[in-house]
Amino acid sequence: MSDHTGIVSGVADSWAVLEERITAVLRGLRWEQFLVLEYDAEEDAAPLPYAQAARDPDNWYVELVSGNYLPASAWPLDEVLLRRQGWSPPDRETANWWAACPRESAVARALVAGLRDGRSCADSHRYCWSVGTFPDGPRGGEPVPVPPSRFEHHLLAA
Repeated sequence: MSDHTGIVSGVADSWAVLEERITAVLRGLRWEQFLVLEYDAEEDAAPLPYAQAARDPDNWYVELVSGNYLPASAWPLDEVLLRRQGWSPPDRETANWWAACPRESAVARALVAGLRDGRSCADSHRYCWSVGTFPDGPRGGEPVPVPPSRFEHHLLAA
């Protein structure tokens, strides 16, 4: 149950609210925008787990940080579970775990489940999101530098 402030009681409810909030954000994104979901750990750890999503012509393209950028020795990584959830492992084309999702709600579910279960980000109140804009629209996996001023940053726990 949640009150007017958006504070959620109950663990299952807090995960549902997190997915609902991300779904709402995704529905508001324009073609040239992307969402980055991060886990804000209490420790002064860096780098931290993240996942990201952008729309392509037919689906949503989602990525979850792999061991290439955040080794399992620095932050847990359950590759078997990620495969069971439908994530594809890093390959020659993509350095991160990736998946295609048809709807915003499926994207939100994949992002949250990937971080929660695959990267052991267990506190639903420690997630935050940023929205960025590609300078020239998405380019299918090419790295695109985005100036920090092009991000809107929001804490999901509030």
